[in-house]
Amino acid sequence: MFVPQPRHSRARLLPAGFAFVCVLAAALFVMQATFSARKSGLGVCDACTCTAAADSRRAVARLRGGGGCYRSNYVDSAGFYGDFGTKAKFLLNGKDGDKFSTESNVNLTATGDDLVLVATKTFADLGGIRFSDDATAATSDSFAFRHSKNFNGNFDGYVQLSPAGSLSVGATASKKMGDGNLDTRITTGGSSVTAETRYTSDNVKATAALSGITEKGAGQLHASAAVGDIGGLHGVTFGGQVFADTASGAVTGHSVGAKYANADYTITGAVEGTDTLSASVHKDMNSDTSLAASAGYNINSKASSAVLGVEHQLDGKSSVSGRVDMDGNLGVAYRRKLRAGVEVRAAAGMNLYNLDAKPKTGVQLRLGTDFE
Repeated sequence: MFVPQPRHSRARLLPAGFAFVCVLAAALFVMQATFSARKSGLGVCDACTCTAAADSRRAVARLRGGGGCYRSNYVDSAGFYGDFGTKAKFLLNGKDGDKFSTESNVNLTATGDDLVLVATKTFADLGGIRFSDDATAATSDSFAFRHSKNFNGNFDGYVQLSPAGSLSVGATASKKMGDGNLDTRITTGGSSVTAETRYTSDNVKATAALSGITEKGAGQLHASAAVGDIGGLHGVTFGGQVFADTASGAVTGHSVGAKYANADYTITGAVEGTDTLSASVHKDMNSDTSLAASAGYNINSKASSAVLGVEHQLDGKSSVSGRVDMDGNLGVAYRRKLRAGVEVRAAAGMNLYNLDAKPKTGVQLRLGTDFE
């Protein structure tokens, strides 16, 4: 979620205003494009589904800290509330949040029917090796694995080691409930237990999770719900989420939002708490080029944030991306798939307010293989 940062210089009011004008202009542009698309008979489906073929990718996403499809996917038009703005986030930051990272490393991912292994070797720069550093585990050498097993078709059990070094075991189960599906996951690691459930149907997506469950209490509650395609509002989804401390009964956070999506673009908006506004827009200009923008504003502190980005597919094997935010941080990224299981990534970044500083660069090699 958006966390606004305070501004300390009045000189940045101009780029801040410019960034917001760009976001508004982008929103107006894609809205106008939609009316044109409707006149030309283009479809209005922005759906993608989780399939069995994506199981390995979901497991890898969980190993890297994401929820994979268990936590977030698009099913029909009503995506989970946590998915609002996902298209813009992926373009601006990448699925793993490292699209414009100038870190240099080699990453190996090996997947099998029941096992996923992920190993990363990180370099401090192109000429030196960064050894393990507990204080910066995210940028240190890491190893992770996930092994799963199905028990008589009733549930799946798994054991997992995250890149941060935490070991956990758990189980997942799924059952049909009315017109939808109910999925449940229980995970234990350290001295606490986490219980999660989600309900998925054509128009309703709901989740609930209790984390930090111990013998002393149920810990923290996180619940969300999203409802789409109601009252003839095709492509429109409304949703919200709440965080609460079960011990005190206090609500520690909440937000509500809305999303409109069709085949060409997606617009989202949210109110987090009572004082923070955020919005994003993603537009497919054509089959090769996409634009995205996101912005946030805190009513009380007057803090603001905005990011603009573009991605272009050079061919079927390579792409180039760029992004700039209102703090002057400029990033470019290039990805090239050399062959099946081998991908090279390069990125560079600099601050436009500090042109005297040396730009940062990084190269990453991603290796992947499947084994029986």
